[in-house]
Amino acid sequence: MATKNLKFYIVPTYQINKWLKKDFKEWVSTPGKNNRPHDPKNKKRNLSQEKHARELTKYLNQWEKLWE
Repeated sequence: MATKNLKFYIVPTYQINKWLKKDFKEWVSTPGKNNRPHDPKNKKRNLSQEKHARELTKYLNQWEKLWE
């Protein structure tokens, strides 16, 4: 794995939680494969960098946020 072009986003936990809850709510309400409903008991959460690219830009390399 090349580490030359890594990006680091220093995002507060409350913000990540907000995005995850919103994305999960949308996912549960959208039909899945073969039009089956998604399981609201599913514990897996994914945060798409592409979907949140605009919001993430303000957190890029914000290392000082770790000490606030």
